[in-house]
Amino acid sequence: MNAWAVVTYGSLAVGIGLLVLHFVAWWPKGKGFDPRCLLELVPFVLGYAYGALLVMGVGGLMGWMAGAVIWSVGWVGDAALVYGVGGERTNLAQGQVMALTNGGLWMVLVMTFLVVALRRRAAHLKEDIGRGVLTGILTGSTPVIAGVLAVPLASAVNLAGAWISTGGAGA
Repeated sequence: MNAWAVVTYGSLAVGIGLLVLHFVAWWPKGKGFDPRCLLELVPFVLGYAYGALLVMGVGGLMGWMAGAVIWSVGWVGDAALVYGVGGERTNLAQGQVMALTNGGLWMVLVMTFLVVALRRRAAHLKEDIGRGVLTGILTGSTPVIAGVLAVPLASAVNLAGAWISTGGAGA
């Protein structure tokens, strides 16, 4: 990740706020909880995983753009923290960054096409996927969340990329 794209309490506050807003809007209304309503979370979770992968180990233009999102949204969140509740702009420690192999980076590139295609094709998923990507970028590099997600998420895309390149023989 870029040195100027530092995760702060402000960017984390915006990311957690988006997460809370999404789950409050999603929460099933009415009587009882139907497990089938969990399927409605799939677009958000896909976007979240993609956003988290962007800050966990992707470089190049996509990694730079994710860093720009953290930097710009971080300043908005920091302004809310400082002027809204009287806090201070404080940097958080960066979480675990997993090395993505070429196969893992290939999978992230394929996920990019999938995210773009779903956002363009399915208008009803556009907001959920977009909010998931933004939330994943803003929270995916914080120490606790990255510590929980980095190994399984990065390992999954690395393994999938290795499986694709070897036809399943060497993975």
